[in-house]
Amino acid sequence: MSKKKTQPALGKTLNPATARKISQPVINKDAYWLIILLSILPFIFSRTILDPVIVPRFLLLAAFITGFSVWSYFISKSLPEVSYNKLFIYIFVVGIAFNVWSVICTLPSLNPSAGYFEMVRQWVNLAFLFLVFHIFYNNEPAIIRVSKVFVFISGIHALIGLLQYYGLVFNNLPGSNALPYGLMGNRNLFGSAQVFTLPFLALVWLRCTGAWKNAAAVSGILLAISIVLSQTRSAWLSTLGFFIIVALLLLIFLKPWGKKWLLATGVFLGAGLIAAVLFVSTDKEGTLSSEIRQRSASLTGNSKDSTIASYSINDRITIWKKTLILVKEHPATGVGIGNWKIRINENGTKGLSWAAGYFVPDRVHNVYLHIASETGIPGLLLFCLFGLGIILAAFFTLRKPGIAEDKLIVILMLGGFGSFAVDAMFSFPLERIEHSVYLALMAGIILSIYVRIQPAGAHCLKLPVYIRLALVVIGILGFAIGLSRKKFEENLYMVKGLEQSGNMNDMISYAEAGKTRWVTLDQEGLSLEAKEAIGYRTLKNYPQAIATMKQALVYNPNSPLANNNMGTIYTEMQDFKSAIPYYEKALLLAPDFNLVKKNLAVNYFNLGLYKKTADILQEFDYTTEPMFVDMLAQSREKLKDSTSVDTLNLKK
Repeated sequence: MSKKKTQPALGKTLNPATARKISQPVINKDAYWLIILLSILPFIFSRTILDPVIVPRFLLLAAFITGFSVWSYFISKSLPEVSYNKLFIYIFVVGIAFNVWSVICTLPSLNPSAGYFEMVRQWVNLAFLFLVFHIFYNNEPAIIRVSKVFVFISGIHALIGLLQYYGLVFNNLPGSNALPYGLMGNRNLFGSAQVFTLPFLALVWLRCTGAWKNAAAVSGILLAISIVLSQTRSAWLSTLGFFIIVALLLLIFLKPWGKKWLLATGVFLGAGLIAAVLFVSTDKEGTLSSEIRQRSASLTGNSKDSTIASYSINDRITIWKKTLILVKEHPATGVGIGNWKIRINENGTKGLSWAAGYFVPDRVHNVYLHIASETGIPGLLLFCLFGLGIILAAFFTLRKPGIAEDKLIVILMLGGFGSFAVDAMFSFPLERIEHSVYLALMAGIILSIYVRIQPAGAHCLKLPVYIRLALVVIGILGFAIGLSRKKFEENLYMVKGLEQSGNMNDMISYAEAGKTRWVTLDQEGLSLEAKEAIGYRTLKNYPQAIATMKQALVYNPNSPLANNNMGTIYTEMQDFKSAIPYYEKALLLAPDFNLVKKNLAVNYFNLGLYKKTADILQEFDYTTEPMFVDMLAQSREKLKDSTSVDTLNLKK
């Protein structure tokens, strides 16, 4: 394959005022695949699955990898041959090692199937990074064109969030927490998604003129407003981190651009401050102003009240401590991908929102602790070494004499990389597909510039056929696993609705239809078997209910809800002795779960364990329920008439 003619270098002077204007850039046709992907990805979602955005966007990404790899490597053969140097090879070897290690850690885990989707997703992310590198290699105009796409993406998304917050339009978009969550289904991830578009907006504003420069400025102001409205502390910190990192790098490596960047920083942060003041002053109900004050105070450590913001930080710190215990207990291989939510309850939940049984473990809110808990210290080390390789490539590029515009691009992408590192300390940015895509874009652009400016050495090699085939296989495998998860979530979504309507026969049918060996738990540790067992219990088919619930407990033995429901099946069968161990385990996992306490009281009483009955009734407010008032009175009366001590040989 002959190497394509490269585009001429742009703007050789270090003076930004004299940088050559980019007009009608000629880009590699393969870049249009990427432009189409980025234009569609943030705006697709589904209303018929539990999480409205993860699966649809993952399927699109997997389809892109498959189609693009087949087209570019086997049909058109349009991508250029590249000289891969040592650092480039090191980065992908470490990435592959991390993915392989994740598989090794997960196979012996409590529930390997809980991690299949995430394991495949890691391979998809690595394949996408490799393709991004090839698209941008020797194709600088494509970087600008792709960055222009983000002018529309971030601006439109910010506008959606703004209108959604004030209840004007987009109120029926699916989401799981407080507004605005835009098209992310989660307010925290709405804020971080906006932050990760900053490098591309900044590049358009700094490198383009005229309408594009103005459009980038408008989009940047809307973005600042949306970040304020997101009320997401991790997004605020990562935004600040981005501007600080870029400013420092410009002062060190590209001083002439410093003044322009300080202007951009002032405009953006000023817009954010003005937006905060404006929205707070017009907030008649005081909700927004109160939340912003609380969250700002919690960042500085000056919050001394019992507000939701303060509670969430205390809750998060407690989760981190319990996750560290999990890391200490499993330092070598962790508990396996997808198994954190299954194992974290084992260390107790006292003092956490999970303790009441209304919520279940879902996220660590710290990517590094999450990785360490699921893949051990070696997994975290490989993850950090992979990121370090990208950072080294960026610094080697900045230290090498070269074109100012190349260095500017690298600095902005490295700033975005840094903002991700900050956000990952307090949130869960790797959860969403578009976050991973944006991160891969930043890393791929850095690598493409780094490899392009390096002289060809003895360690260069051509892309072997087996690597090209591997990319296609990864895409196909990702799409297949994505379809399995789609099937699982669609049926679980229907099952939840049918449970509420009381249609148990259809509920059981949908549960059976949604089962797949590749996906057994949703993000919150819920299985179709757990719901199916409730259906059988309601229909009084107790043997089938027990068998199905036992399978649910195999998938997630530390679910308070599943243990409580198993106990309820035995209670309805009047097998009180068999029910009690499940209730006691549920209470151990969720010590403030009052429903479990009530169930235990009923079972203790029916077995004549009056002291245990009286003790458990003291742990919740029983006075509003006559049945428990009478139960306590009878228990105390029985205890007066008997000198016996409660004994019961319970076998789990």
